[in-house]
Amino acid sequence: MWAEPSAVQSEHLSRAMPRFIFLTDQAASRPARQGGDSAVRVAWRILAANNRAMGRSVGVFDSLEDCLAAASRLREEVETLTYAITSAAGTARWSWVVRSGGSSLAVSAHKYQRRIECVRGVRQFMTAIRVAVPSIHEVRHIGVRSFGIYEPLVDVEPPLEPAELRLPAGAPITAIR
Repeated sequence: MWAEPSAVQSEHLSRAMPRFIFLTDQAASRPARQGGDSAVRVAWRILAANNRAMGRSVGVFDSLEDCLAAASRLREEVETLTYAITSAAGTARWSWVVRSGGSSLAVSAHKYQRRIECVRGVRQFMTAIRVAVPSIHEVRHIGVRSFGIYEPLVDVEPPLEPAELRLPAGAPITAIR
């Protein structure tokens, strides 16, 4: 006869799959950030079963609810999402961006040394989106400066278009679904 898993077993099972985590730079017990800004910043990441970050939100959000809604939108639109692979000119550091319509929704959590690894990483991320369920049971409080990597990406102008991305040799890159 099958029995319901205990709370400890359920926690172990949920960590054995990709999952969303939410990051905030302001703990409830900490005063407002320097300069009097009391706004809370929240971002999401998807972690693999081995706890390695697979991808993250493009920007930060003003509330946990807005961040949860963005993560939920990503999951709801998974069938219509496209992604593009890109490399900074003159480097061998590859990254990816996931888009819906004209909006960038997610970016790679780290750079890849080889294009094939980057393609594999974004495909694994797209699979993880289907499995991971956004919920606020895992919120981590991180340092104030930790969101520095997010902020420059918030207002990318013009937005990345797969047709505009080029390999270093000049061959066009198309959006892959």
